[in-house]
Amino acid sequence: MNEKYSVEVGELIIEYEVIRSEQRKKTIQLRVERTGVLVRVPAVTPASEIRDLVIERARWIAERQAIAAAAPPPKQLVSGETLPYLGHDHRLEIRHCDILAPEIKLGEGKICVWMPHDEPDEDRYERTRHAILEWYRAQAAVFVSGKVDEWLWKILKVAGKGFGGCDGIDKVTEWLGKVPESWEGCRPRVLIGNQRRRWGSCSRDGTLRFNLRLMMMEVLLVDYVVVHELAHLKVKNHSECFWWQVAQVMPNYKCLRRLLREREKEGFPL
Repeated sequence: MNEKYSVEVGELIIEYEVIRSEQRKKTIQLRVERTGVLVRVPAVTPASEIRDLVIERARWIAERQAIAAAAPPPKQLVSGETLPYLGHDHRLEIRHCDILAPEIKLGEGKICVWMPHDEPDEDRYERTRHAILEWYRAQAAVFVSGKVDEWLWKILKVAGKGFGGCDGIDKVTEWLGKVPESWEGCRPRVLIGNQRRRWGSCSRDGTLRFNLRLMMMEVLLVDYVVVHELAHLKVKNHSECFWWQVAQVMPNYKCLRRLLREREKEGFPL
């Protein structure tokens, strides 16, 4: 059974729920959800230690709660609502018909979703949400991968042979001078996920991971996130060298970074 507590920090009263896990060995995870503050901890963590952490992070919690309160309410996923696609709102149409699996199509300012009609009413929202998120993932697998190819060529031309020292990418210098069609087999691996916080990441072996919700944002912001992660192939941290690398192909990156933060504050419907 989960434990519920509250603590007073100045004029702020923070109510939080503790979720203990036998599988969690060391780390404590504090997360501000729309429904409240959740703290996931190893099973044996003392309540006093958890309380101290909440007090220590009180200011951060208050900021996250303010963002959550300002975010738009979640979509009900019914016909007539809108969902964003590459920065533009599209009217949602939900239809139930005699099919075995969901089908989704984009066109004429609409996102049309066909769902099996024999689903129980209590399952329809979650099944519709899952279908739409998987559709965004499929769109991102094509669109974002294309952006990786587009910007990879540009950033490699700027970087020159100095790019060859990046961690975990032995073939990167072989890309120089190649045409895009010949990159297959040596280009970075691109994966699309459903991350809660991160827009993208670059692992030490050069695998690039991107958030499917990039498909909800403007194309310029997709470009920024792609360039950001490609630059990490050369520089793993956010040092001056890293930002210099980004600036060579995207001089307006600071404006785009601010816009990305604004979109984060606005929240996303799914």
